[in-house]
Amino acid sequence: MVMPEDSDVPATLDPNTWTLDFQSDVTSDTPDRDTKLSASRIKTFARCPLSYWFKYISDHEDVEPPGVPLRFGSRVHEAIEDVIAEDRAPLDRQDILESELLAAFESKTQYSVPDEKLSTGADCMRTAARFIANDQPSVRGVEQRVEFGIDIPDPVPTTAIMDLVTDDGLIDWKTGSIRDYTSHQEKIQGAVYMGAYLAEYGEPPESVRFVYLKEERVRSVEPSDEVWEYMTDYARRLVEAEESGQFPASTGSYCRSVCPYEVYCPAADAGAGTVPYEQY
Repeated sequence: MVMPEDSDVPATLDPNTWTLDFQSDVTSDTPDRDTKLSASRIKTFARCPLSYWFKYISDHEDVEPPGVPLRFGSRVHEAIEDVIAEDRAPLDRQDILESELLAAFESKTQYSVPDEKLSTGADCMRTAARFIANDQPSVRGVEQRVEFGIDIPDPVPTTAIMDLVTDDGLIDWKTGSIRDYTSHQEKIQGAVYMGAYLAEYGEPPESVRFVYLKEERVRSVEPSDEVWEYMTDYARRLVEAEESGQFPASTGSYCRSVCPYEVYCPAADAGAGTVPYEQY
């Protein structure tokens, strides 16, 4: 069975004749400046500028240590990474892939998770095996780190760490669920990855695919100026905030539901009231 694939942002050009404007914004140079960009940084800032300040600028620690979702995600990602990077199974053999992935997941005992997560993780391994065997990717890199620059308008050093790089694009493994804000996050992450791919290989990827292992769904973002500008709009605001020192708090329900800095936040119901964040 082939997993369903969605695409929220359709391709606008023939991949063989790319003339996208965004390509001129990408450089292989990594300028020396304090502000750094990455998909995680931009997504955090887009969610709440103040949470970005807490996470990347202040010396405050998260209120809670890394929880089960992070440990579970690391366990799943590292299991898949090891099997592919170490050529433990032919990529067209679902049965061997499944066996090796299950064994790799089982071995990652440094990431302790509840028993129900062990069962979910095993299902994720089976989904990954089926996807890989159906797709049979031509692998260029596993957990590949690329340093490059994005002009907004001056070059800003940017880092991308990509789960699986192939001859025609990228694959990103997801252990979370698809939610109403997922498309927003995919556009930001997809744009950063397409810039990294362009900087590394001299051409854009055909697509960035997000494989949701628990939900057995594949969603994709194709290169377009619309997607690129969506990401760089937030990146530009991030750079401006770092230059001005202004990081206002968001008040959306998404931010409040997951933010590890809620106890410090003047905008949160359980936070520090009207105390300015600079005084924490």
